[in-house]
Amino acid sequence: MKLPQHPAFPLRPYRGPWWRLHILVTATLLLALFNRYLGELPSTEEVSRVVAQCASLSTPAGPGPSYNPERRAWTGSDRQVIGTAPTLIRNAKIWTGVDNGTEIINGDILLDKGVVVSLGHVSRETLLQVKAASPAKTVDIFDAKGKWVTPGIVDLHSHIGLDSAPALKGSADTNSRKAPILPWLRSIDALNTHDESYALTIAGGVTTAQILPGSANNIGGQSFLIKLRPTAERSAISKVLEPPQSLIANQTSDHLHWRHMKHACGENPSRVYSQTRMDSGWKFREAYESARKVKVAQDAFCDRVESIQQRSWFPWPLRRHIASVGEFPQDLQWEALVDVLRGRVKLSIHCYEAVDLDGIVRLSNEFKFPVASFHHAGETYLVPDLLKKTWGGVPSIALFASNARKKREAYRSSEFAPKILAEHGIPVIMKSDHPVLNSRYLLYEAQQAHYYGLDTNLALASVTSTPAKAAGVGHRVGTLAAGYDADTWPPRDSSLTFPRKDVVIWDSHPLALGATPVQVYIDGIAQLENPHVLVKPDVLQDAPETPNWDAEADAAVEYEGLPPLRGRKVRWGGREEDDDAHAHAHSSNATGGVKFVNVANMWMQDDDGHVHTVFEENSASFENEAGNSVVVRDGSFIICSGENLSLCGDEHVEEVVDLEGGSLSPGLTTFGSPLGLVEILLESSTSDGAVKDPLTGSVPAIAGGDNAVIRAVDGLQFEGRNTLLAYRSGVTRAISAPISNGFLAGLSTTFDTGAVNALEKGAVTQEETALHIAVSLNFGVSVSTQIATLRQLLYHSTSDIWERVQTGIIPLVVDVNNADIMSTILKLKLHYEEWSGNSIRLTFSGAAEAHLLAKEISEAGVSVVITSPRPYPGDWDSRRILPGPPLSRDSTLTALLAENVNVGIGVLSDYDAHNARFNLAWAALESNGTISKAKALQIATTHLDRALGANRDEAYTSSVKLQRHSLESAIAHDRVGYLERENDVFRAELAVLRAHPHPDGAPQAHPAVAQAQQLTLSLRRLSDQLSLTEAALSERTTQLSHATAEVSKAKITAEAAYELAARTRGREEAGKLRELELEWKVKAAEESVKMSDLVVNEYADLVRSLEAKHPHDKQLTDGLAEGKLGLQRLLAEFSTESTRLEKEILDAQGALAIAESQRDSEKKHTEQCRVDLAHAQFELQQLKINDNAAAKMVSRYMKFSQKSTDTLSDALTSFKTRHAATTSTLSSQLLSLSSQLQASEAHTETLRSALDEIGGELAKEAFGRRREIALRIRMVNREEKLRTQLERWVLKAEDAREAVDVAKMVTGARSVLEGTLGGADGTAGRLIVAEAAVQELTTELEIEVARRLELEKFIALDDVEEMPLENGHGIDHDDDLEKVLDTTITSIPERDEPVIPTTTTFALASGPEPPPKIEVESPIILAPYGHHHSHEEKVADASTAIATQDVLITVEVPTPVAASILAPQPHIVEVGSPLILEPLSLVSTNVVANDKEKPLPHLPPTPPRTIDEDQVQDKTEKALPASPTNSIPLRNGPKPGGSFF
Repeated sequence: MKLPQHPAFPLRPYRGPWWRLHILVTATLLLALFNRYLGELPSTEEVSRVVAQCASLSTPAGPGPSYNPERRAWTGSDRQVIGTAPTLIRNAKIWTGVDNGTEIINGDILLDKGVVVSLGHVSRETLLQVKAASPAKTVDIFDAKGKWVTPGIVDLHSHIGLDSAPALKGSADTNSRKAPILPWLRSIDALNTHDESYALTIAGGVTTAQILPGSANNIGGQSFLIKLRPTAERSAISKVLEPPQSLIANQTSDHLHWRHMKHACGENPSRVYSQTRMDSGWKFREAYESARKVKVAQDAFCDRVESIQQRSWFPWPLRRHIASVGEFPQDLQWEALVDVLRGRVKLSIHCYEAVDLDGIVRLSNEFKFPVASFHHAGETYLVPDLLKKTWGGVPSIALFASNARKKREAYRSSEFAPKILAEHGIPVIMKSDHPVLNSRYLLYEAQQAHYYGLDTNLALASVTSTPAKAAGVGHRVGTLAAGYDADTWPPRDSSLTFPRKDVVIWDSHPLALGATPVQVYIDGIAQLENPHVLVKPDVLQDAPETPNWDAEADAAVEYEGLPPLRGRKVRWGGREEDDDAHAHAHSSNATGGVKFVNVANMWMQDDDGHVHTVFEENSASFENEAGNSVVVRDGSFIICSGENLSLCGDEHVEEVVDLEGGSLSPGLTTFGSPLGLVEILLESSTSDGAVKDPLTGSVPAIAGGDNAVIRAVDGLQFEGRNTLLAYRSGVTRAISAPISNGFLAGLSTTFDTGAVNALEKGAVTQEETALHIAVSLNFGVSVSTQIATLRQLLYHSTSDIWERVQTGIIPLVVDVNNADIMSTILKLKLHYEEWSGNSIRLTFSGAAEAHLLAKEISEAGVSVVITSPRPYPGDWDSRRILPGPPLSRDSTLTALLAENVNVGIGVLSDYDAHNARFNLAWAALESNGTISKAKALQIATTHLDRALGANRDEAYTSSVKLQRHSLESAIAHDRVGYLERENDVFRAELAVLRAHPHPDGAPQAHPAVAQAQQLTLSLRRLSDQLSLTEAALSERTTQLSHATAEVSKAKITAEAAYELAARTRGREEAGKLRELELEWKVKAAEESVKMSDLVVNEYADLVRSLEAKHPHDKQLTDGLAEGKLGLQRLLAEFSTESTRLEKEILDAQGALAIAESQRDSEKKHTEQCRVDLAHAQFELQQLKINDNAAAKMVSRYMKFSQKSTDTLSDALTSFKTRHAATTSTLSSQLLSLSSQLQASEAHTETLRSALDEIGGELAKEAFGRRREIALRIRMVNREEKLRTQLERWVLKAEDAREAVDVAKMVTGARSVLEGTLGGADGTAGRLIVAEAAVQELTTELEIEVARRLELEKFIALDDVEEMPLENGHGIDHDDDLEKVLDTTITSIPERDEPVIPTTTTFALASGPEPPPKIEVESPIILAPYGHHHSHEEKVADASTAIATQDVLITVEVPTPVAASILAPQPHIVEVGSPLILEPLSLVSTNVVANDKEKPLPHLPPTPPRTIDEDQVQDKTEKALPASPTNSIPLRNGPKPGGSFF
């Protein structure tokens, strides 16, 4: 039945219970399916992360094409410090680094929010907007005043913060030695934020550095770039520039930051892990294979994810399929190396040799990864084509400039590598490897690279833009880009830059040696607080010019880095130096030596060691624009000016060298390095090795035990590459101490750096120079123990070496840096000197903290040798350095010089010895004008010699003086020959005049005939005078030679006496020992006698007791009798022996007495020898005084003769004029009678004038001759008077005969002497009379000249025949001609004689044309400016040498550049005794001298003076000063750009 339905409740169909069951089962099934397929799927976020991770694998590192630096100008740098005021740098010369480093802008720079906002012209609108937006509401303004501005320097290879300063074990985190492959290590995890190097490095303009792990591992770990400025957070991470995602995840950045990693190959990993290069190659491949497997797995994973993404339309299937793929393959150890394979890591690879470079290139191609840069890379210049095969493109090459040859893989490094690589299009970077080189002076590496041929723009880029690009941060640092225009704020200026914000302002051109920051900005913040700014000359504001090194670079490649080098054993022209050759060299017609032209500057060293300026460019003594000329001959030099021009003709020399503005200066000395003792520092087979230290170890007994003192001279090695390069760089002498790692080093030696071997003459100039010890906190024993040892040795050592130290014969050189230790040693010196009464010579070497005790060191008379002139607080001993500008006003050097300390400069590394000039120039420029050029040269010559006891011996000095005298004699002979030739010309002209007499008068009546005769007579007399002068000079030369021989003989006698005294002393000691031995024997004999007596007495008592007990025992009685007989025999033998011994004692005593008498006799003989030596020296001094007086007299005679010759020359010139006029007159008479009459009248007037002049000259000569004759007559009268009185005295003596009144005779003799010669000897009297007469004659002539000049004024006003005189009459030419014209004798100016002989060594650089080849017997190197010679080779082919003894001349290339290392291509010429010329150093500056040293002027002639009796009798008159004896290097360089030396 169907039920009715209500409208509101319609009926539903009835489903039953089964329906509910169906619903329940269905829900259960659906829930199970969901749990199975969807319940464990990853979340959407996880899926997005996996997808993004896969997508990131293909994301390249670095800013992409859409990178827009304008946004950084809006927001500022991510490293900006809120609240920093904007800075406007005005009036700057800006090197931007743009356009390959060629863009330079003169303008302003605006810094704000850590970025460069505007560059060039900064508009007022921009400045106001920046000021308004600044929280400080102000703008700091810095006026650069035209100074250079560059980007901050980027150091691509540094260990700052890992190898911290001062070095302590707790902060030594450079290398891990756990395994050779460690890519998972990170340098940021060990960065020490308290390293004291940060501030020092910033003071050198370095703002950014890549902090690399060390090179002990093949893969050392990951590196990071940091900014060096301190941060408020004081954390390591706050210093990192663009930290990678692996370091800071989820950081906000518009691009993926680069990662960085260090690899190393070659010797370092092989040495640390005892492996070979084959092991290294396999470990590299094994590591990269592991990383490749991870990369392949990651790529496969992401390929599947990408495939799933492409097939899935809905999220549930996508999540299900991604979940089915599994986890992303990842390995924390290898993830960094995987990024290398993906090209997102900048690899810095330490590799030197071609074999290692080849291995890395093949590895990069095998595993397909790029290399950002090769570091050290000493042989990259030999394999540029190999570098171009690197996968991913050519890497940059990070190099040292000159740090080479310290290990085998660096032995072929070349200074020309930057130039060669740049020419092959390979980017070049200069790096520090801090603390191997102090990164504060990284710019110095660029300066040296520029000097050796790297272009100016590339040299600056090598420490700024190029390393920034190689590190992948070129968009942040390294350039000041220009040319970006914006339509919105910042407003549109002429040029805008973003976001480079590190700026350095320099006091000179950055490539000028000694360039120092005025201010450094990092992230827009000034880093130098109250900097000490140096004043530099204008010449240093331009880029220096450099030589042409093409030939040297080609030779470096040709010889694979080892161009041949040799010593300098040569003889000039192949001629042996014997007596005949020497005599020929000194003859008047001899030629020889070298003539240097266009010499701009010249310094010389006197006998006291002071360096003087002979002449200098732009000074009053400078000759002309072409410069001065100097002739070097027989070890001396002549300045070509005045009368010496006749000696400087090209026909008098073997060679002429154009220096093109070069310089002559003393040869330098080097100390502090093991130069000459090692060839390759880390190869023990090439080194002398370290000596055993008796304090920290033990010395073998066979070597002398702990008392042994090692001598460096026994281990010298000559012709090493570093030694010869130093020699060719103007360093002529080296002082080297034994290599030591402990307290006692030994005896240093002084040697010639250009010598071939130790047997060569002059190779070792001083075998034992000084005794060296070291006191340091770094040894294995306490400092107090070291001081106690030094005290014991000073007070009690009887060693010969220490006795020489105790008595001050040789210096004690203490290698010490700590000021506290120095003060202790100073106290010890004071106490010892008070105790002993001796004065010891003490020198501090190293002396990093010596400035703290400058006054005390000066008061103690201690010398200092600074072996690190650019200081670095490397250890605790030297942590309190004086850094110098801009951090402090003074440097250690200037602080010590201010206290008058004798201070020199040395070096620590043997490769750095050839940079001695640069160290000097840097120190002088850093002194802000307190060190002159001459003073700087003295620091590296005289100061070092004094500090270390390197003195020249007496024989050397005597030979130098003898050479000087010989040269003066040769010059005098040349002058005589010159005057004789002039006289011959005069005679020929007179003959012509006699042959053509005037037609108006008879020859015999013409006044000219008489005048000609008188002139002839004068010429003959002059010739006689010259002959006498020549004879006098020859006689004085002979006397000086004899005196020299006597001195040598006296020296030999003294040495023999010393040797005899030593033998006598030995005999005396032996006699004393013999006497002691005999006394001991006597005592023993006496004891034996006593014992014998005792035995006899005891025996007698025994016999008596036995006889009493057994009176009738026959056997006993016989035995006793037999014993008695035996005893008697023993007593007889003993008595005989005693007698013999007593006789020996008497004989020994007699021998001792004889020995003592012989010793006394030898002592007396020795004393007599000393007296004889003193007497010989006194006689030599007297001879010198006499020679001086004679030389002065001869000089006056020659000057008078020269005046007479000039007068005759003028007269003959008048004769020529008259003859020409006469010829003209006669010709005109043939044409016309009237014209003949006029010509005759004119001729008459001309003749009259000529006769007036001739008569005047003749009158002058007659007047002078009359005075001379009167003088001679006076002398003859005095001598005749003396002879008469002496004859009278002799007659009286003969009359007296038997009854001689001795007192009366003595009185008579004394009255004769005083009455005739004024109490002096005959020679002195003649000199007094002659000089007084000459003075009187000069005075009279001056009066006569003045009177007759007035007369000539009247003659010029009126006609000669009609001019009235005081008596109303005219002048009678026949009578008064002599009076009228005898007025000009004294008006002839005297000529200077600027001959400054010296014995010197020169280094010279020649001009653009190659010099002529000369046969030489020792190698000399010529590297002329513009000409091609090899850096270290072509010695023989390009050789030109001149030598007669040991004088060395090194010719160098011009060195005008500010960062120029000494041209390693000097021209070595031997000229007489050890000297050298060296090329001009790089920086020429007009430094104001502060040492009160004045330039040496040309030597003027000695003015006439009156010699009184006291002067003649003064026995203490000093001899003439000896000529300089030290080396003089010549340095060459063009004027533009300038150079200090």
